[in-house]
Amino acid sequence: RVGSSVLLRTHEAPAAKVRRTAPSDAVVAAVDPQGRLVCVAHLDSLQLFAAEEPLAPRALTPTGVVRSVCFSRCGGVLLSGGDDKAVRAWDVTADAAAAPIGTWTHHKKIGCVAFAPLPAGGETSLLGLWADKFGEVFAFDVRCPSAAPLLKLGHLSPVSHLAFTPGGGELVTADREGHVRASWWPRARLHSRRPS
Repeated sequence: RVGSSVLLRTHEAPAAKVRRTAPSDAVVAAVDPQGRLVCVAHLDSLQLFAAEEPLAPRALTPTGVVRSVCFSRCGGVLLSGGDDKAVRAWDVTADAAAAPIGTWTHHKKIGCVAFAPLPAGGETSLLGLWADKFGEVFAFDVRCPSAAPLLKLGHLSPVSHLAFTPGGGELVTADREGHVRASWWPRARLHSRRPS
């Protein structure tokens, strides 16, 4: 899906048994909404590929294994998060190396990142979200790295996916145990929950 993160894992089929490879072998990718950039992360490597120059990637420098990447709806900002317990925002509008906008450190590993829908009324805030490996979802203002993130909701298991409905009024989260939760946004009040 364009503009959202996608998690790909490799699988092996030895004898009559399917085994997933180690989580550290995960490849994470995201495509910007305009289709100009693709971000690919593997282990602690994070690279941007431009559509017009796919053989000349720009390297970004995370400090640990990256678990999730996501472009803003305007395509100018990239979020990354992972095992180093940090969420990073990158300005990817320039043709040169991407510039870091801010880093938010957390006390738990980051499982996934996403952007909230752009607010109505011409507000200039750009809200990012992250979910940690203990099931908590936080929101933060990407344009104000000094502002403290706000706890929005929680699961009882690690959150594996964050997504917004097309209209932006609902945040849908899924956890490792297969529970899917739909919450009104921005209040993040639960209105539907389904086990898998």
